[in-house]
Amino acid sequence: MRWTQDVPRTMPRVLFMLLTIVAASVHVDASQTHVVVGQNDAGVDRLAIQDAIDGADEGDTVELQGAFQLDGVQISVGVSHLTIEGAAIDNDSDGEINEDWADGLDNDGDGLFDEDDWDAVLTGVDDGAGGAAGDAFPNRFNDGFELLGFDGELRKIEIRDIKFSKLNRSIYLFPDYADGGTVLVCNSSTPTAGELEDVEIEGNAFESCNRGVELLGRVSKLSIENNRFADVANQAVIMFGEGIGCAEADGSILQVLPLGIPEKVRVVGNRMSGGSIGVLSQVSEKTSVSCNQFSGQALGVISLEDEKLSVAHNDIDGAFIGLLGSFEPRVTGPASGNAFKDNVLTNSIFGVVVDCDTTGYRLAGNSFQGSVFADIFLDGISPGGSCADFGLGDSFDNTVIVDATTTVLDFGSNNSVIIDDDEDSDSDCDEDSDSD
Repeated sequence: MRWTQDVPRTMPRVLFMLLTIVAASVHVDASQTHVVVGQNDAGVDRLAIQDAIDGADEGDTVELQGAFQLDGVQISVGVSHLTIEGAAIDNDSDGEINEDWADGLDNDGDGLFDEDDWDAVLTGVDDGAGGAAGDAFPNRFNDGFELLGFDGELRKIEIRDIKFSKLNRSIYLFPDYADGGTVLVCNSSTPTAGELEDVEIEGNAFESCNRGVELLGRVSKLSIENNRFADVANQAVIMFGEGIGCAEADGSILQVLPLGIPEKVRVVGNRMSGGSIGVLSQVSEKTSVSCNQFSGQALGVISLEDEKLSVAHNDIDGAFIGLLGSFEPRVTGPASGNAFKDNVLTNSIFGVVVDCDTTGYRLAGNSFQGSVFADIFLDGISPGGSCADFGLGDSFDNTVIVDATTTVLDFGSNNSVIIDDDEDSDSDCDEDSDSD
């Protein structure tokens, strides 16, 4: 009798549980797409993009369509799990979207190269000479998207399929300080507890900008992949950690403020042409620069005081210095675990330079053609080196594995130069090289 009385009480609970499970299985994603159409009007375009980002919730997409003229003031991003993307179009009717920017061809026969499938174009302030206007100390000017100076954590942000033109910093990632100026002003710099993680910058173009992607401080798990950088005046990609200079209002440098260290950054599959520097990394950890194409830059890749950096499977053509490792001693101790491997360097003045006070690099499997002075130059204070001119010490304890045709000038100390004609170069870029 007691059992029959319990059944009516139990059945509604079981039914409720079943309905809850069914409802969860058919849950509809409530994410939204916020469409912003460019007016090519500096007075309205930045505000329209900013309003869309400010009105977005986690999981939303901000889609940009058309030509946007920015007015010099940066667009702030403060929402996690947000996608900012250009509209996907197929101008050349080849069945592919946003793909032709990187093939170097005139696919639609209009006499223009690498422009076929671009719709969203963000243009900044012209400097009067066809380039991008720059900062006026101490404030930033003429930037694109910025993620800086916040407390807490921002995660999973994607920026893709956008062309950036004539911007000072196209994408600026700097969570450590609230003011985030050109150079921080010592007495007004406000440190924050912000951390930025899991950011994807993919399939964009950066043309005639001063910098492409700049990241400083506590930025981790950043992927910069399959972008095009053309005629970027300073650095296509710059990452910087550990400390940053601050200044008085007149610009005089006073001290160094603490800064986080970027880590687990991937710079993969990009094409960089013209300009000054392809990738500049100073005090980063576990960074991979792989499978990129560099052409016509003064310096391809610069590594300063990094740890566990891998520069591999890159093609570098026409650089004054293709790869430069320099000034390794850092505040936290000597850097270690860095490698330049399986790169192809052509028509450089110097292919690879390992500079003063630099230790712990491994160079292996690189190939050289047409280096003017030397394929590999290990600097030092011995006759022929230049480190003594700067009051600095040798390159030392680096390991260099080459074949018999490679020209190596070693003016450092205790470097191991090993001739190994059987050293195989792994040129497979289907798998990303890993710096861990």
